[in-house]
Amino acid sequence: MEVARDARFYGGGVFRGIALEAPEVEGGSDSSLEFFRSEVRWGKILSAKPRRLWIEQSHFSVTLLEELDPGSVWIDHSVFKEVDFTRVNFRLGQIGLSTFSRVNFREVNLSKARFVRCEFFDCQFAECDFQDTTFKQCFFRDCTTPGSRPETSWTIDCQGELK
Repeated sequence: MEVARDARFYGGGVFRGIALEAPEVEGGSDSSLEFFRSEVRWGKILSAKPRRLWIEQSHFSVTLLEELDPGSVWIDHSVFKEVDFTRVNFRLGQIGLSTFSRVNFREVNLSKARFVRCEFFDCQFAECDFQDTTFKQCFFRDCTTPGSRPETSWTIDCQGELK
């Protein structure tokens, strides 16, 4: 399988059944996984170590993101519905103005990530690392944290709570 250095999805495309499986790219420090004004449905993005994961003004539904270890994370103005994040590294990530509905976070490293003005509906954070994670002006409804310790995170001007 040939692996591209970058995977960029721009400009209003709808990607159904997308399957990206990209082991660490040779010269991985230059690789990038980017979605801008894109829609991903019924997708799988597996085993990638891009330098950057950038998602802006995009919509993900019924999609699995597993074993992702990006160097940096930027998510803004995006919607995630029925998405599974499994063993994804969001450490030091910047996530803003995004909505997460029926999203499962499993063994996700949220350490020192910053969520600003995000909404979480019926989400599960199972065995996630919340160490020094910041939630600022976020909204939580029916979110659970089995096997996680959300008390190690910071919540500022949020509504609802992680249970």
